[in-house]
Amino acid sequence: MFNVSDVKTQFLKACLQAGLIVDDVEMNGRKIRCRVQGDKAGQKSGFYKGYSDGYPNGIIGNYKTGGCAGNDKGIADQAVFKWKYEPSAEDKRNYALKVNSNNPVDRQNYISQIEQLKKESEAKAAENERLHQIFLSRKAQESFVEFNRVCQPASAHAYLKHKQVNAYGVFVATQPLKIKKELEKDLTKQFQHLPKGALVIPSYSLMGEFQSYQFIYQLKDTFIKSFRSEAPKSGSVFILGGGIAQAEVILLCEGYATGATLHHCTGQTTLVCFDIENLCVIARELRALYPHKTIYICSDNDHLKPRELDHQGKPKINVGLTKGMVIADEIHSHLLSPIFSRNQNASDWNDLYSIAGRQGVRDQLKQQLVFIRQNGVSVFAKQHDLLSS
Repeated sequence: MFNVSDVKTQFLKACLQAGLIVDDVEMNGRKIRCRVQGDKAGQKSGFYKGYSDGYPNGIIGNYKTGGCAGNDKGIADQAVFKWKYEPSAEDKRNYALKVNSNNPVDRQNYISQIEQLKKESEAKAAENERLHQIFLSRKAQESFVEFNRVCQPASAHAYLKHKQVNAYGVFVATQPLKIKKELEKDLTKQFQHLPKGALVIPSYSLMGEFQSYQFIYQLKDTFIKSFRSEAPKSGSVFILGGGIAQAEVILLCEGYATGATLHHCTGQTTLVCFDIENLCVIARELRALYPHKTIYICSDNDHLKPRELDHQGKPKINVGLTKGMVIADEIHSHLLSPIFSRNQNASDWNDLYSIAGRQGVRDQLKQQLVFIRQNGVSVFAKQHDLLSS
C-alpha cells in the first residue's frame, strides 16, 4: 500500500528534526532509546517507536529540548509527540486515481481498504500500549525487589556533601547490581550497572506505589545520574516532608538536590519529579486529584542556554523555565524559579543555595511570592526587571 522506503525516510527526517542522533530507524514497534543533540557522554535523552504495519505511524521523544524545534506542526513545545506518515506524491496520485475511478466498486473498495488500515493501525497501537503497561508493571516489581535487596538508608554521601543537602529518606547501594535490559539489541549494552556506594532515590506513584529508582554515583570528578532501565519513570515522584493529602502547600521541582534545598529552606512538602517533562505530568495529575491545593512549580532556570546554538543554528531553549511557565498556567498555579545575574553559571534553587545560602533562597522566594500576591502572576510571566539584573 505504501512505499516502505518513503515511510522510513520520512520518519527518519522527523527524528532528526526533533534533535535525535540516529543514522537509521527501525519500524518494528519497539521503543528505541537514542542520544539527542546536547547529550553528554552516556546520556540517551531521546527515543522513537515506529510502526510500518497498517497505516505508518510512530512516537518521537526528546527530553533534552522538549520536542521538535523548528517544526511547523505545532509540536515545538512537546517532549513526546505522535507522528503519522504523510503520503508521498506518488501515493496521493495513486489514491486520486483510485478514488476517482469510473468503476464505483473499485473506488469504494479502495476507500474501504484505507479506512480498514487506519482502524487496524489504531487497534494495534492500543494493544501495544496495553502490553507496554503490563511490561512497566513487571519492571516496577523487579525494581522493588532489587531496591529491597541491595539498598540501606543513607545518612551521608559524597553527592549530598557536594550539593550541601541533607539525606531526606534516600538510600545507598550496599553492593553492586547487574540489571538485564530486555529491549536492548546492542549486545555490548544489554546490562545496566548499579555501582556499590551509589546514592539511590526511590520513586513512587502519587498513590504511593513503588515504581523505580534513580541512582547517582561518582565517576572521577563528575556525578552521573541514571534511572533504573525500563522501569516506569513518568508519573513517579520522591516526596520530601509530610504526606501529599495533608499538605496545604506543595512544591514541585526536578532534581533531588533542588528538592532537598527547597524543603530545607521552606519546610513545605516537596515532590522531586526528576525532570521537567515528568514534572508536567505530575502537575496535571496532582491538580486533578487536589483541585484546591496550593501548588508551586519550582522548575530550573537555564538562563544561559539561549546564548548557545542548537543543531539548527538557533538559540537553545530555556526548557525548564519555558515549560514551567506553561504548566503553571495550565494548572492555575504559579512559577517560582531562581533568578541569577547575567553571567552566573547556575540554574536551580540548589545552585542559588550554594551562592547565597539558606537566607538568600528564602529572600528570593519571599520576593517572588510578594510579587505574585500583588500582581496575580509570577515575576517571569511579567518579564519583570529582575530577569535582567
